[in-house]
Amino acid sequence: SSLLDWFVKKKSSKFNNGYFSYAKRFLEDLPICILENNHIIMKIEKIVKNIILNKNIVDNIQDSKKIFQINNNILNDEKEINQLVYELYQITDEEKAIIESSV
Repeated sequence: SSLLDWFVKKKSSKFNNGYFSYAKRFLEDLPICILENNHIIMKIEKIVKNIILNKNIVDNIQDSKKIFQINNNILNDEKEINQLVYELYQITDEEKAIIESSV
């Protein structure tokens, strides 16, 4: 999600080419919310499964129009995950703006 990516970029080392380190030491302190049977978590899991399915489909088709359509669906699914993660962590609109402007 954009939220966790933002956290990593705040703590991580930036390489010369603009990439950030996702080494264990930067990931182990992430505020991961672990809730079982939470409706938001269940929605996220369903969307992630759909993204994985669509990425596998894209890898196996040649029709560029269909690939574009599926990639657009994946992008929309990723946006929905971000919104659900913001809801899960009770991120305000002001905080969302900060996160999204820096990711």
